[in-house]
Amino acid sequence: MKIFSLAALFGLSLALISCQTTDSQRSAARSGSPKVAILLPLTGKDAVLGKALLNAAQMAVLDEGGADFELIIKDTNQTGGAAQALQDAMKDGARLVVGPVFAAQVREIAPIAQAKGVQIISFSNDETLTSQGVFVGGLTLPQQINRVISYSSTQGIKRIALLLPDNAYGRVVESSAKQSADANEVEIFQTEFYNPANTNLSETVKRLGPGDPVPLLDENPETDPESSESDLTENLDNTDIIEGQQITANNPPPAWMPPYKPVKVVNYQALLIAEGGEKLITLSSLAPYHGIDTTQVRLLGTNLWDAPALRKEASLLGGWYPSYSSEGRDDFEKRYRENFAESPNRLAATVYDMVVFATRLGGKPGADFSRNAIVGFGEMKGINGIFRFLPDGIAEYGLTVYEIQRQRLLAKDPAPSTLMPLTN
Repeated sequence: MKIFSLAALFGLSLALISCQTTDSQRSAARSGSPKVAILLPLTGKDAVLGKALLNAAQMAVLDEGGADFELIIKDTNQTGGAAQALQDAMKDGARLVVGPVFAAQVREIAPIAQAKGVQIISFSNDETLTSQGVFVGGLTLPQQINRVISYSSTQGIKRIALLLPDNAYGRVVESSAKQSADANEVEIFQTEFYNPANTNLSETVKRLGPGDPVPLLDENPETDPESSESDLTENLDNTDIIEGQQITANNPPPAWMPPYKPVKVVNYQALLIAEGGEKLITLSSLAPYHGIDTTQVRLLGTNLWDAPALRKEASLLGGWYPSYSSEGRDDFEKRYRENFAESPNRLAATVYDMVVFATRLGGKPGADFSRNAIVGFGEMKGINGIFRFLPDGIAEYGLTVYEIQRQRLLAKDPAPSTLMPLTN
């Protein structure tokens, strides 16, 4: 590992951002030394994000960069934007580009890079970028959905419902779920979309439930003049199967079930909620209110669930979601805090891994940064776990399925140590 202080490297970074391309730099570009450019928003409204991601990139170069490796740093918020940043980087000899942060900027620079034979490894998870010859380094939605549905199917879940935002994200989840369900012999029983701009989501969740909101039973049934044994028997006779047993008047629910009024249960075994943050909390809290018993219906999610604050939510207890392996994350976050006195951005580990990948690909003069070389590199174990680039340009990750428990996460199904061999 090269011995430089991160502070000194950041000072050099700022100098590289502001300098103009010189004749000596162009001469160096022709020498064949491995030069990789990183494009980040280092000024303007996104400068804080850009600096945080640059910190991660610097760590990667210090950890893995060889003596000949050079990281060229360019600001996508300079005059001329991302396109000018790319042009300047190529003039400085960049033969591979990592970044930019935003998918719109990736689309802007892709034709320019492609015309010059320069490959782009983006941080995005937008699969549509591959149509422009871009490598997608982020965790794509189809991978997330397939991982959680395929694992659920091995646990006996064969019928699921979907609760999705009515936007591009939700539509990708829907199509990915259908494809994964077909492959794993799982039925998509019901799909409900909601307007992401709405604050009242109760009616949408209600459509997934068995009927009216479910009140708690009175501790003393005799004090409820409207209840009668015949009413209870009628409702109980109209229930579905719970864990293989028919609930009837002679076969009541087990004692551990919440004290809900006995009503018809839902006809699916899992509910996938493709949401995060406060909206996820709202949706998962509405589920029991509308008769979706989450002790019987497994909640499933996406990588949006991977937030420390959500681990405290009682409404998500027992829920499963897919995300990166956490094996190397704790150490990375600790080192980042020690170096920069702040916690890393959520995207920082991806930036670190993509820059480390570039250093290993270009470990010596005359390094091959071609598309075939990137795909042919094979697996790499990074902060986010094991990954590789597929021929279509998508980064395939080995993912862990996590279960939310009280104040902690359980690695319900750990990430694989190696990825499945590619088939023709």
